[in-house]
Amino acid sequence: MTLNEFVMKSLKECSSTIQETMILRNLLDYVVGIKCKYVQDEAAFLFVIHTLQELIIRQYNFSLRQANDFLSRYIEWLLAVRSDDKQTSLLSIIGFRFVCHIMELYLSQQIISTDHSPRTTVNAPVINSRIHAFRELSLNKNYSPYQGVLSLAEVFFTNVSTYNFLHANDLLKNISIALYQERFFRCE
Repeated sequence: MTLNEFVMKSLKECSSTIQETMILRNLLDYVVGIKCKYVQDEAAFLFVIHTLQELIIRQYNFSLRQANDFLSRYIEWLLAVRSDDKQTSLLSIIGFRFVCHIMELYLSQQIISTDHSPRTTVNAPVINSRIHAFRELSLNKNYSPYQGVLSLAEVFFTNVSTYNFLHANDLLKNISIALYQERFFRCE
């Protein structure tokens, strides 16, 4: 929780988009490079991920190219986490991998192209549907204890006229609360 408090304090003190972008860059570098032995609370780390996603979403107010670069790097990290079978790091925590799998699919579904911002308006077309891959999660034996969470998340994938890129943190918050009865998200 200390990291998230530090990031939030830094954001309150920043006075420019350049400073906010530096905070985002540093946080993304930290998240991408973290080793499992340094993560003591999986749920608290998800709260840091929530802050990271929020900063990435806000980047679209500043610079499309830079925001797309941050989003792309973040999605690559989510994909690496959910795909790791070595079980040598944070990636081996099945609940965390499950969350990363859902978020990677959802964010990938929101991408229109590399030179456009993701879907951010009601009824924006879905060019990159991940609903089939999402539904296949229910067939994964590792994720069988999380069927209730899948049903909570499904509406974000199927109701595309309502949910878009701007709802990524709502999805993360909902699945984190469902998986961990997460106290950090309850006191936002």
